[in-house]
Amino acid sequence: MSSLVVVVDWGHDGPPHQLLGPGERHHADALPPWRKDEWTRGRLTARAALTLAGCAHYGDVLRGPGGAPRIHVEGFEGVLSIAHTGNLAACAVARPAAPVGVDIEYEQPELAELLPRITADGERATACLNPTVAWAAKEAALKAALARPGRLAAYACRPGPLTGTLIVTCPPDSGLPELTAWVTRPAGAVLVTTTATPERPQLVTPTAAEAVELIAAVSRAPVAAISTPKPPTRRGPA
Repeated sequence: MSSLVVVVDWGHDGPPHQLLGPGERHHADALPPWRKDEWTRGRLTARAALTLAGCAHYGDVLRGPGGAPRIHVEGFEGVLSIAHTGNLAACAVARPAAPVGVDIEYEQPELAELLPRITADGERATACLNPTVAWAAKEAALKAALARPGRLAAYACRPGPLTGTLIVTCPPDSGLPELTAWVTRPAGAVLVTTTATPERPQLVTPTAAEAVELIAAVSRAPVAAISTPKPPTRRGPA
């Protein structure tokens, strides 16, 4: 399957921390209150995305050796990337396992002042790209490369051949080929998903209540009885 991207607007109320796994709750409880809510939104969105991707049973989604989220599930081969801004959280899942990165940002015109600092040698990002889109594309590519290297200026963007795409050239030491950055704008934000495959990611935008239902259904059902849930109806290309 192509990559699946789930975006959830969790609203202004605190997210339901009780739906986290035990290891996730332990990590979240050690964070400042504002960061705890942000982190929790991201992990709950990841849980909803994994459910929609067909992962019927999963444990805690915690940091891996490179800092990226990881999950170990027998029989499920995939990788994921998480991003958040404000009340929004996004998670991209690639199955089978393939490089994937996601970033979500509200439009920030002030990034135009910072863009020259993250522009690669010979790159014309400041002249041809929306600064928020360029920033998000580089962040998503960095996540796909597991932050190897961790400098945004090492990832060069140029307009892609398809509407709503960029091509991101990764540095040689990342071990990645050129990535396609797929740009869309759900919930008034800029969402960029980078993939190493030519298939456009599938975007699903469940409500917070629908996401909670997805997570809770997996949490309370026996593993053998779980089937892939029917996705919410609001879906389209990312």
